[in-house]
Amino acid sequence: MGPAGEKAAAERKGKWMGWYFDPLYDSHSGDCFVFLQAQTQVTGTFRHYSQIAAASGLTGADVARQLLAANHIHDVRVEAVAGSLSDHYDPENRWCGCRNRSIAKTSLAALSVASEVGHAIQHENDYVPLRIRSALAPVASLAATAPGFC
Repeated sequence: MGPAGEKAAAERKGKWMGWYFDPLYDSHSGDCFVFLQAQTQVTGTFRHYSQIAAASGLTGADVARQLLAANHIHDVRVEAVAGSLSDHYDPENRWCGCRNRSIAKTSLAALSVASEVGHAIQHENDYVPLRIRSALAPVASLAATAPGFC
């Protein structure tokens, strides 16, 4: 078989000139684009509303604590966590982690971190979709850090 035949055979196997083509990577390139576009838009929107002061003058932590108290929940801590867009509720340890750059500020974006308290309210009311989400979270976290994902 001559050079042209070897090249054709290599192309049929997915190899050509030292490169390997995997159609699976190609099929996920659009997913990665959508993910990155959504992440960019969320970050930009948060940045925009970080510049607008809340008329109430309350901080994100104040609003979170008020929401908890209004729902008679007194055993959930509200604490600052590092990172951007890293807010979360931990049902096992009963605490809300709110980004430290926002928890003490009075911007509209800072008030949005109090939305994590909604998960504490759902947990208190034994909301079934939250239980399902909590069961799936470790699997999703593992999949998100697996090689080959965006």
